Amino acid sequence: MAAIDEVREYLAQLEVEGSVRTNVPPRVEAEYYNSIECAPRERIEELRDKHLRHIISWAYKYSPFYRKLWDEAGVKPGDIKGYGDLGKLPVWNKEQQRKDEAENSPFGSRAVKELIPYVPRIYRSTGTSGFPTMLLWIPEDLEVMAESRARWMYAAGFRAGGAYIGFATSARGQMAPEIIESSARKIGVVYYDEEVAGYLLDPEVSATFQIKLGEVYEPLCAFSTPEFLMALGRQFEKMGKEPPFDVILPGGMPLSSRLRQELRSLYKKPKGFPNLIGSIEGGVDFECPFSAQKGLNYLHESEDLYVYEVVKPGTGEKAAEGERGELVVTVFYNHVLPLVRFSTEDVFENLSTTEPCECGRTSLRWLRPCPGRLKDVFKVRSKELMPWDVELVIGEIPDTTLMYQIFLDGWDMDKLKVKIETSRELPNPEYEREAKAILESELGVPVEATWVPEGALPPPPGGYKSVKVVDKRPKRA
Repeated sequence: MAAIDEVREYLAQLEVEGSVRTNVPPRVEAEYYNSIECAPRERIEELRDKHLRHIISWAYKYSPFYRKLWDEAGVKPGDIKGYGDLGKLPVWNKEQQRKDEAENSPFGSRAVKELIPYVPRIYRSTGTSGFPTMLLWIPEDLEVMAESRARWMYAAGFRAGGAYIGFATSARGQMAPEIIESSARKIGVVYYDEEVAGYLLDPEVSATFQIKLGEVYEPLCAFSTPEFLMALGRQFEKMGKEPPFDVILPGGMPLSSRLRQELRSLYKKPKGFPNLIGSIEGGVDFECPFSAQKGLNYLHESEDLYVYEVVKPGTGEKAAEGERGELVVTVFYNHVLPLVRFSTEDVFENLSTTEPCECGRTSLRWLRPCPGRLKDVFKVRSKELMPWDVELVIGEIPDTTLMYQIFLDGWDMDKLKVKIETSRELPNPEYEREAKAILESELGVPVEATWVPEGALPPPPGGYKSVKVVDKRPKRA
């Protein structure tokens, strides 16, 4: 059987099993996008392990990269019977991918050459952690990816008859807009592409058009970074208009309770502001409405389509329960560039449960949000911290804007250096002294805080995501 026919047979199997919904869009009163989200645990685990065995066998058969990687580790596909055996396989990362793509240009030895003729469009990663890497998909696999995103969007409140306003860019091979459009179509939602650049050309004209769309379509939905969403909300506030959005999906950074409060003060109509963890290469674990409204940070995983693990950084060894580690993903539906035990380079806490959620979902759910990237971990007097830890404390200090910058100049610093915006009149010695005491008490390290007025820190590049860390650490030997 030809490789493409194997993939098509697998997709047909997913449809029969129920992992990919075929009767779309769902009725607006349906509670879940796909009933498999609340299937018995035995069924979810059966599909998870079956689909895992499929992608392991496929990757070894068709990808030279994995054959070499796993042969060197002394592991064969038959050794992997299920999720519990994943630890036998080595973890690999983005730097290895860049090296492989440089040596086997342009797609790398991971690519399944038999499927390249069926790839209709080339994508690349965002390049936030280095040179952009290749993203290759065939339409059959994108159908499954759209399924995974549709579950997230439907849980958040997307419904047939509504509209979605897209702010993500499609420039430089970015695939987020296309996959969100495909997912929205499965739900029956109209897609309009504004992009951040289009909004910034004339914010008032853009916001006025968004209001007009809200008069025609319900629910009106949007997804972007919290920083852009707050800037957008303030534009409506400046115009004296109520934001028209019924559903707001923040992404790109975790939501603290303070950040949720800020969004809630700007957007009155959404019932909640859900957290998520995911990447364009991997799956999206999403917060259900029950959790989002209460700020519990439960993140549901579509285990029949992909799995995440938390390992000790630089190893394939599983992190202890409650321990922070490196987030690793295995995706069951990318056959062109298989993704098996790939490091997302995110930090995550190994704390999860398979007990049914109050929302009715029976999938595994993680109990903490993603605090950030491995590269942003820093030490002060031997104590490991992340920007997320600092942001949580900044959020407790009255009248901060949640705009801040951390300055790193060593691998184990004597004190934390941070610049923080406040709406208070400056200088204000008493306020600064009290705030410094809160920071040092909560973080447990000496702090050198510089206070600046609201609007003093650089705005997010392109209006999208601000630079929270200024890293001047010397390169490691």
